[in-house]
Amino acid sequence: MFKMAVISDIHGNYYALKAALEDIAQRNVDCICCLGDSIAIGHQGNEVIEALRGVNNLHIISGNHEYAVIAARLELSAPKGHENERLHHEWVAKDLTEANFNYINNLSRDAIIEHESLTFKLVHYPYDNELNYISFNEGLPEYLSYDEDYVLHGHDHLGNDNELKDKKGTCFLNPTALGCSHDDKVRFSILTIDKGVVAEERCAIVYERKLFLDSIKDTDIPHKAEILKIFFGE
Repeated sequence: MFKMAVISDIHGNYYALKAALEDIAQRNVDCICCLGDSIAIGHQGNEVIEALRGVNNLHIISGNHEYAVIAARLELSAPKGHENERLHHEWVAKDLTEANFNYINNLSRDAIIEHESLTFKLVHYPYDNELNYISFNEGLPEYLSYDEDYVLHGHDHLGNDNELKDKKGTCFLNPTALGCSHDDKVRFSILTIDKGVVAEERCAIVYERKLFLDSIKDTDIPHKAEILKIFFGE
């Protein structure tokens, strides 16, 4: 039997990540998969990255916010769709230590995990040949096709279950955003693989949301009011 925890979209919320890691530590998992957007929106990028760097058997990839922060730090053009968030990403980029910036700058866009003849592709979001985000709001597009058995992804913060399949039978799993919610829960998934069968447990645990909100309110992070309203319901 093989167990892996799947987390995504921490978004600079160290209190949420801390609660998740403490819970996962009690579950005897073999590895943790982190599906990108570990930073930005929230203000605790350094704390989040340092915690992730201390995780054993971690498979981690980058998301669109990592690329936006990298572009800001290197004074490159903002990635498509992030032009209006440049001040925010510049703040996050400036706040990161050199070691933590180098860590995110060396992350890959995707990764593959293999176990018991099953393959799991890790991506922040499913994308087309031009790396444009593919939305599942109206179901899976006909042209979408992966060779892997599972695609583990995040990005939309909403989550989905492994009944969502493409025409080849690939299952798409989104564990829901860990660091952004309108309640005091952090959400992630535990996958158990046993003799070629995958079972998913959806987890939702309480974290110290008030401490996070109080701390972000004390910062001068750009777009703070919009962040609190849109991502935290404040």
